Amino acid sequence: MNAQTRLSFDGVVSEGVDYITCTRSKEDGYLGVEALADRLLSAERGLGNNLRPWAGLGYEGFQCGQFTVGSRADGYLMRASGECARENWNLLEAYCSNISRLDVQVTFLCRQPVLQCLNSMLKSMLDHKPKHGRKPKVSQVRDWEGGCTIYTGKRQSNAFGRAYSKGAESGLTCYQNCARCEVQFSGHRALGMARYLAQHPLGLIPFRACVCGFFVERGVPRAIFANLGHQLMKPNNSGPRRPLSDRENSLKWLREQVRPTIERLKASGDVEAALAALGLDTQ
Repeated sequence: MNAQTRLSFDGVVSEGVDYITCTRSKEDGYLGVEALADRLLSAERGLGNNLRPWAGLGYEGFQCGQFTVGSRADGYLMRASGECARENWNLLEAYCSNISRLDVQVTFLCRQPVLQCLNSMLKSMLDHKPKHGRKPKVSQVRDWEGGCTIYTGKRQSNAFGRAYSKGAESGLTCYQNCARCEVQFSGHRALGMARYLAQHPLGLIPFRACVCGFFVERGVPRAIFANLGHQLMKPNNSGPRRPLSDRENSLKWLREQVRPTIERLKASGDVEAALAALGLDTQ
């Protein structure tokens, strides 16, 4: 048994839709779309994110946290990422006329160090010789912070894969030593995959099947994905599963960047001058 086959994952800590872009045409009507968009914007604001104007592709609207909505003469565009996409993709799918992008992910807890797992997957894909058609393009990008991403396929194709260190990418401790495998579906493949997944309310097996199957077709040994079970594992700890909100980032900046300066001024007896410089009432 070779090193690639011995590689395995301990289990799945997260799976589902990680990104969705969908549209609703004027011809199909807007019943329920505006209410859904308002609900998702309100939910993101409730998490401490700021509501900002947004414009793109001729649409104009708003972006808040992990949700974006815009309208133009011929319809609406809605876009969700991260936890917002995972929790609401099925609602967006139900209200949309078309889906132009759908990212499906499975996040594995690695038995070996995550970089070792990713390097083994890379070697398997580079060594793979498909029975039919041309060999998909495979590349790797690493950074000085410990991040590592493997890409397979072409970004402009209707199915593009990536595998990366989720802990390094997110900075969240709950994903320590986890590898995320993700497939980005575009065009007709995105709409078809969304309709297929929507037929399975629990979603667990279809998510896993479409992602693992994609990487197996590209040379990753099937044995790596064996015996994962049907249930999700507990994350490494009970840390947050979302990036910091706008409010949390602002407070973090105050703690790390402003507070030390205020403390130094306070120690030198200039606290009132510091508060005045911030425009705060010292009375």
